[in-house]
Formats: sequence, C-alpha cells, structure tokens
Amino acid sequence: MNITKENIDELNAVIKVKVTPDDYQAKYDTALKNIQKKANMPGFRQGKVPAGLVKKMYGKSVLADEINKLLNDSIYQYISENKIDALGSPLPQENNQSNIDWENQKEFEFAYELGLAPKINMEISSKVKLTYYLIKVDETLIDKYVLDLRKRFGKVGTGEVSEAGDLLNGDFVELDKDGNIAAGGIFKTISVYLESIKNEEVKKLFAGWKVEDKIKLPAEKLKLEAEYISKLIGSNVEKIASTDFQFTLKNFTRMTPADVNQ
Repeated sequence: MNITKENIDELNAVIKVKVTPDDYQAKYDTALKNIQKKANMPGFRQGKVPAGLVKKMYGKSVLADEINKLLNDSIYQYISENKIDALGSPLPQENNQSNIDWENQKEFEFAYELGLAPKINMEISSKVKLTYYLIKVDETLIDKYVLDLRKRFGKVGTGEVSEAGDLLNGDFVELDKDGNIAAGGIFKTISVYLESIKNEEVKKLFAGWKVEDKIKLPAEKLKLEAEYISKLIGSNVEKIASTDFQFTLKNFTRMTPADVNQ
C-alpha cells in the first residue's frame, strides 16, 4: 500500500492511498470463505454452496467492505506515525469512488481531504502577568452544591398545584384589549421552568394552579421578565412588555431532591 500526503496550503492537505491486491486479497478470500460456510441457498446444503456462486452474489460488497476497513486503519496509522496534527477526521473527496468498477478493477486509488491544525508560536516571558484567584468555599457554596447533587439524583413527580421549582407545560396565548384570545395572535405551547424566573412577582403568577387552569398574565407583570418570556415564545421584548397573555396549564412536573444520606 502506498500512502502519500500533498499539502494544498498551510491548513489543508490531501491524503492519497493506492491499494493493490497484495493489500486486501487475503482478508477478502477469508471473508468469502466465512460467508460460504454459513450460506444457505435452495439446492445446496448449508456450507456447500459453490465458491463461485458466493463470489458472484457477495463479491463486490465484501470487497468494498474489506477495502474500507483497510483504508480506515491505514490512514489513521499513517497520521499517527507521521505525527500529523490534524483537525477532525479525513473526509473522502466527492466523486472519488463514483467511477470504481468493483467487479473487474484490481488496483484502486482513494483521496481524502484533511484539515491541518495551524502552527501557533506563543512566547511567554516574565512580563506576562496572570491573576491567581483564591476561591473562598463558604457554607453557602457548599449548600448550593449539595442541593444540586440532591436534585440530580432526585425523583420526578407532580402535585396538586404548581409551586416554585416546578416545570410547567402549557399553551401561551395572546389576549386582545377585551381579555379575549386575540385572532391571529401568538399561540405557542411552551415549558416554563420556574427556577429560571428571577423576579418573584412573576414567579408567583405561575404558582398555586391546577392542571387546565387558565392563568392571566398582565403586561405590567410580564415586562419584569420580558427577556426570558420572549425567548420562550420567539417574540420580541417590546411585544411581551405591552401585551396581556394567558397561560393554560396542561401538566407540570416536580423534582423532589434526594435525601442526604449515605
């Protein structure tokens, strides 16, 4: 097998691989024999199907598979042995295999595009100043970390009414000036994680409701969390801050933190 690398520029190269029967023939023959042992065709006992028939039926696919395995192993070995600092994996060039005659062709040539890592020369001297931070681990930080762990291993359930910390799922709809659903207005099914709402007034709007309850969301309240709400429904901040909405609670889930035990 002959593998060569041609540099296109500082960041791109092409790896070309020439494959001959000496590279794949032994594994190709072994793969066909394994298929022959398991082949079960009408008119023949299992394992007694003629080798020529097996080759005619499976030869092309087996050859392509074995060469593909050979290419994969050889290319990565070449990159490793030559210490090529590559970005990502080699990509076959388009139309590289479109003209291959798998039935009659014996020798093959393949080309792969390869991204090269840029060379960076970094000089560090005594003039470079870095800030070294000493992190104070206080009880508040420890408690927060413990709570995060408890939530990670907690149980997901629900309850009678929604409360702070729940994940609410429902329909978010725009209302007109009379408090009715606006014709052609915003209608979107969203999930609202109450912990993501920082403003306590807005958070209280979503707490204390049962499934199928309709929650009125006045603009003067929503504008306090207009940026968060706008991301949920895909609208702009100005729209949220000037429009009344209604949220119909379809279901909600609640994470019960795990107990602090062994």
